[in-house]
Amino acid sequence: MEEIIRKRHPNSLPALIYAAASATSREVEGADKPNSVAFLERRIKKLEADLEGKDEDAKKSLRAMEQQFQKMKVSAFLVKANNLGANSENKESNYQPKTSGIEKKYLPDSKEDILQAENNVHNQHLTNQQMTTCHRAVKNLQKAEGHAINDFNSIDIERLQQELAMKNTKIQELAKTVEVLQKERRTLLSNQTKVEKIWEKKTKPSKADRINTESSSTQYLENPEPFPATLDEKCYQPNVFAGLHISDVLQENEKLKLEIEQLILETEKQKVTLQAALVLLPYSTGMNLLLEDTETYAAEHISCLKVAHQKELERIITQHALEHSSSKVAELTNKVSTQEKLALGTWNVTSLKGKEPELVREVERFRLDIVGLTSTHSLDSGTNLLERGWTFYHSGVAPGERRRAGVGILIAPDLEPVHWGLPRWTRG
Repeated sequence: MEEIIRKRHPNSLPALIYAAASATSREVEGADKPNSVAFLERRIKKLEADLEGKDEDAKKSLRAMEQQFQKMKVSAFLVKANNLGANSENKESNYQPKTSGIEKKYLPDSKEDILQAENNVHNQHLTNQQMTTCHRAVKNLQKAEGHAINDFNSIDIERLQQELAMKNTKIQELAKTVEVLQKERRTLLSNQTKVEKIWEKKTKPSKADRINTESSSTQYLENPEPFPATLDEKCYQPNVFAGLHISDVLQENEKLKLEIEQLILETEKQKVTLQAALVLLPYSTGMNLLLEDTETYAAEHISCLKVAHQKELERIITQHALEHSSSKVAELTNKVSTQEKLALGTWNVTSLKGKEPELVREVERFRLDIVGLTSTHSLDSGTNLLERGWTFYHSGVAPGERRRAGVGILIAPDLEPVHWGLPRWTRG
């Protein structure tokens, strides 16, 4: 009745009521089943329909093959029958003319009967042979047909079995993917519930927090930021790290802490040295001029050292190349260089032994110079520092100079050395 009403009166109230009821029942059935199960059922139905279609195609092809085989069999049987008939006619025609003259001339009527009987026997024998050959041909054709059908059926069965195995594997893979997707969906739902709980806790503070942080809460609620998308995408696993291990990170943190401590100590040392320099600045009147002289002297000295360093590097490279080369010239140069080094060492030792008294004299002269400096008015601060425990080291003066700029170093008992300048003065 329902189908009749729907077909004849589709826009009537009963038809609409039936349609709504069937739609709700279908929705309930679809809601009970998950999407993955419905997808798999649809896929299985499609595969079954494909298999049925392939079975029908195979049956049709088998029927066509059988019809062709039967036609070939009938045609072969007819050809063989015609050949046998033609052979028998040829034999009879060849046999009859030979016996006809003998029958007329020599044989009586009784002999004619005997010849007819022999012909009949011969014809029966030929017919029997034809029948046996036909039966054998039919049996052979039936056997060949059976073998061909069996082979064709076995090939079709194997092919269908392979297709079934492939489709079963596909179904298993789809089931695994469905399980993985269901697990991910569950984890996402659990993460969403946790995030919602945390968000509720954050958005619902206590009364004291509301009173103390009204402005901050209003700003936070005006533009709420959602939870990071990384937790929505993946489940947190504490044992899995995207980058380095925690031990490596801790070691790097310790190294950085040590470097920071070293930098702090260096800054403190620099502060102490700067404070000492500031303390000594009032005691030095011509400090600026002497500092400029020292800077120029230091720059010239650095440039000379760079040139000497470059020359020394070139000399070492050439010497290394000569020493490590496999030739007699290199061996001879090595021997000569060793002898030269020994000679230079002995010469340096002798020269230093000869210069010892001169150096002692220069030291005594420097001491006298320092004592003379104490009498001058410009070095009252220097004498006071020397009395307090400071030590003065003279430098940059060649022996025999009558007029020079004395540049030395004053060293505090507990601080780093500080450059100290002396005014120009004449000896004697």
